[in-house]
This record gives sequence, structure tokens and C-alpha cells, in this order.
Amino acid sequence: NNAVPRFRNIDYMRGLVMAFMAWDHSNFFFSKGGSTVSEMWGGEFPKFDSAGIFFLRLLTLLCAPTFLFLMTTSMILFSHNRRSAGWSKAKITRYFAIRGAILVLLQFFVENPAWNIGFPLALSQVYFGVLYMLGLMMIFCSLILELPSMYLAIMTTAAVLITPWVVPTPDLWNSNISILPRILAIPGQTPQVNVLFAPFPWLGVAGLGLLFGRLLIRVGGKAFSLLLPFGAAALGLFVCLRVLGGHYGSLNLIPIHEWWSFFYTVKYPPSIAYISLTLGLSSLMLYCFYRLEHSRFARWLTPFEILGGSALFFYVAHLFLYAFMGIFMGQKDATLLREAVGWFLGLIILIPMCNKYRQFKYLKPAESVWKMF
Repeated sequence: NNAVPRFRNIDYMRGLVMAFMAWDHSNFFFSKGGSTVSEMWGGEFPKFDSAGIFFLRLLTLLCAPTFLFLMTTSMILFSHNRRSAGWSKAKITRYFAIRGAILVLLQFFVENPAWNIGFPLALSQVYFGVLYMLGLMMIFCSLILELPSMYLAIMTTAAVLITPWVVPTPDLWNSNISILPRILAIPGQTPQVNVLFAPFPWLGVAGLGLLFGRLLIRVGGKAFSLLLPFGAAALGLFVCLRVLGGHYGSLNLIPIHEWWSFFYTVKYPPSIAYISLTLGLSSLMLYCFYRLEHSRFARWLTPFEILGGSALFFYVAHLFLYAFMGIFMGQKDATLLREAVGWFLGLIILIPMCNKYRQFKYLKPAESVWKMF
């Protein structure tokens, strides 16, 4: 049996960024919708009044690229282990294609209604969020799991470098862009759709995760040591891109006023600067978790392991929990302390629920549909 062991640090990292994400979403519900301004390629760019508030936001910005990177890394590990257990290539492809389709369906029929609890949004628009992007990435990556690493690296690099040429310059923010380019590559709104996570620009992050998964198969845990130079190089690239400015690396001409505004980046779609900053930080954190995995401090990381091992359950549950909490606790001018207390209270409720579900899923056979959730 040449199955790869489970790397607990991946669950730690996944759980940590899920907790960061919950902070962002709970604040949305507790502030009754809050500001609609986000880190888009055009339009009004958000301004943070203090370094503390911004760096709280920066922690939440880690979630989408880190989760996608770890998702595709885990796809490689899962595929390798299932092949060792006798699954065929076709069966593995079918498994991921079905699972990806489930994510897309959850986006439109489960996640979207959660956002409308307590304060209806633009009901005439269909929201294309993170589950939609993750689902399409899983379906696409299921088709290229066996692609030679050289071609996979070329595809990954091309996706990152081509995105700035696909996305218009900020002066075209109010131009007429049809629905298909919106839902595939250019975030924004039409009267019919509201798109934040257009999938094509995220393909480079997905490809990096696939390549790292192959490296784990080849050299095992030693691969995590390579995250140190990779993370440092990515952060160095981020600094260069922000110093140079311009559309290509940043997608939006973001002025640098306060010192912390140097770290402002465009998330929708992910600019090269954003990918460099977030994956650079996440790589260093993932390495640290690897070092802690077998230390005496590992038991303190159990809550993150629980969240990381039940990510989809947590994602759906946290939206509805915080949405209903927002009905009773939310207010337009909610203080940071009020939001922090609500967020922490939600985690206290969710972690035992996630642990029960994780144990339930673990006992199911490999063929069970519950393994997909």
C-alpha cells in the first residue's frame, strides 16, 4: 500500500482560514449588510481608517486563495490514495465532477438564500460566489489530474499572466459587459447577475495546488520546507508589484496614502499582487503548522483541525447561524467588540457541531455520498 498519510497541517491551515472567513461574514450579518464596497478591479476601492482594521481584513483575504490551493492539493492526495485502493481514473474523475456539481448547486440553492436572511438583497440578481468558483475548479481539475506536470505548470503560469489582459482597465468599470464574460472572467454586476468569483482568474491558484500535491506525493512532508523560499519569493514579488504600480500587476491604480494602504490589493478577480501576498503569507503559515504538527502545542490546534476536516458543513452552517444571529444581534453601527463577541460565540456553537459531523462522516464507507460533504 503506497497511500500518502494525512497531513494534519493542511486541516489546521484550512480550519484557520475558515475561521478568518467566518469573521468577515459574521461582520456582514451583524452590521446588517455593512458596506457594499469591495476590492474590485474597478469602482470605488475600500479605505480602511486604521492599520488594525485593515489587517483584520487582510486575514480574511487569505481564505479564498488558500482554500482553493489546499482543495486542489487534496484532490491530488485523494486521487493517489484512491488509486492505491483500486479506484479507476474514470471513477475518480466522476467522483470529483459530481462533487463539483454539488458545490455549484449549493451556491444557488443553499448559500444564496442564506445571504438574504434578515435583509433582502437584490433578489432580481443571481449571485455567483465562492462555491460556484470552487465547484467549477473542481470539475475542471478532475479532467486534468493526469496532465503531465510540465503542461500543468505552463497552464498555471499562463492563467496567472493572461488574467490582467482579460480584465478591463478601471476606467471601463461602468461599460457594458455581457453575462458570459461576467460569470467566467470579469467580476461585476448586470441587471441579471452579481459575480464576485469568476472562475478563470482563479485557475492559476488551482494549478499551483495541483503541482504542490504532486510534490507531496513525490517527496512527502519534505515538500513543506520548500514553502519557506516560495513564500519569501512570493512576498518579494508582491513588494515589487506594489512599488511598480500599474494595471498589470494590481488591476486597479490603488493610491498609497497611509503606510498600510501599501498592502491593498484587488481580490475580484485575484490580481497577481493579491495572489503573491496571500499565498506568500499562507505558505509561511502552512510551513509553521507543519513544524507544530508533532509538537506538544498540536493539541491547541484541534479546533482548527475540526473546522478543516468538516469545511463544507462548516461553511453552510456558519452562514445560516450568523444570519439568524444577525437578526437579533445586528445593528447598522455595530461596534468592533460587538462583532467580535458575536463571531466568537458562533465559533463556540459551530465547533462541536462540526466535530460531530466529522466523526459521522469518518465512519461512512469510501463510496458513501456523505464523503462529498
